[in-house]
Amino acid sequence: LAEPAAGRGIVVTAVSLEEAAPLFDLRIALETLAARRTAERIARSDGTSGARGGADAFAALADRFAQARGLLAAGTDPTAYYALTRELDAALDTACQNAYLAESLRGLRLHLGRLRRLARNSPDRLADSAREHADIARAIASGDPELAAASTLVHLRRALAHLQGAGIPTDSTALAASAEPAHQE
Repeated sequence: LAEPAAGRGIVVTAVSLEEAAPLFDLRIALETLAARRTAERIARSDGTSGARGGADAFAALADRFAQARGLLAAGTDPTAYYALTRELDAALDTACQNAYLAESLRGLRLHLGRLRRLARNSPDRLADSAREHADIARAIASGDPELAAASTLVHLRRALAHLQGAGIPTDSTALAASAEPAHQE
């Protein structure tokens, strides 16, 4: 995120779309694993309140993403949606019950947030993203590890395709000039 610069101390590094594919390679591996592990944990539950509560929490998140979809398609401010995606991230970090995986995801999200600044807010893409997040949360709530991983993979591939096809400049100088507020996809 930062590097030493002669005579200037530490400066924020430039961000480039060239970083997107390698970051998404790692994101796909980690987030699909987190979704899979969380769904496995829910599937193994014997109706105990902790695991059942986890399923209920993910079902509630799915409902909230479904409600957000219409608002996003209408072009409403996506701030609440981004907060909702952070809730899903936090729920996955906790429910996957793997501190190393959760810590790796938190570190990766710092870099991804910088890339997200380059994407244009598209009401259609945001609405699709909300539907994809609802699908992920529902698959986890149902305790289906393969569907949870597959839903996550579909979402992340679509997010990467949107980022790469957003019609934004590829050199870091122009990218810095076009940066918008960070958002979750």
